[in-house]
Amino acid sequence: MYSRANIEGIIERMGNYMEKEQQRIMLRQRKLGILLYDARLAAGASTDTCARLMGVTPEEYTRFEDGLDSPSLPQVETFAYGLNIPLSHFTGNQALSTNAPRADDVKLDLIRNLRQKVIGARIMQERGRLNLATADIALIAGLTEDELVNAEAGYVPVSFPRLQLIAELLDIPIDSLYDQQGIIGQWRKQQERDTIFAALSPELQDFICNPVNLPYLDLAVRLSEMDAQKLRSIAESILEITY
Repeated sequence: MYSRANIEGIIERMGNYMEKEQQRIMLRQRKLGILLYDARLAAGASTDTCARLMGVTPEEYTRFEDGLDSPSLPQVETFAYGLNIPLSHFTGNQALSTNAPRADDVKLDLIRNLRQKVIGARIMQERGRLNLATADIALIAGLTEDELVNAEAGYVPVSFPRLQLIAELLDIPIDSLYDQQGIIGQWRKQQERDTIFAALSPELQDFICNPVNLPYLDLAVRLSEMDAQKLRSIAESILEITY
């Protein structure tokens, strides 16, 4: 039997424990709110869009971001799916918007201006390679010579359909003019990798994602880098061992 003092002590300890657990819940709730906000910024989505993905009102969604309330797991799952955000983000500590600040209008303006100059320089380089005059390209592309000169200098943009035509005239693939190394280039390459991975069979995807199989994948990479003679020598050595 418990004495009154023992019971009161147990109740006090349980109360302290519950208070600490409530504090942990509140901290997690606030952390989740920050991660939701971060994901929304990274995706460049509005609060209305995010609310729709969770099936709540914009006001209710704002409470989630403010850490005043929390969504359910199914709500987080549909939110992550709709914004194409890894579900693990919402239990992690890494900010997505810092790595991929896609909603920063000022930064996007800088990116556009820089890309405009890079594309212009590439047009000039390829035109020089073919010994073509600005007047020749401008005439076919439907530009004045001054417009093409300004485009090559990066002062004015070239419309995408017109740029496609110029690429054909210069005998270069249009995707060679895409951003290769910047944040948009990195995003595009990741999208391409995701598309290729999604096209693999579920069995192969499971094999690649299993950390136990990393040595096999590393071996495959090394073998792919060897020349035919080296691979032939390895194959012959394996055959000798098996005999």
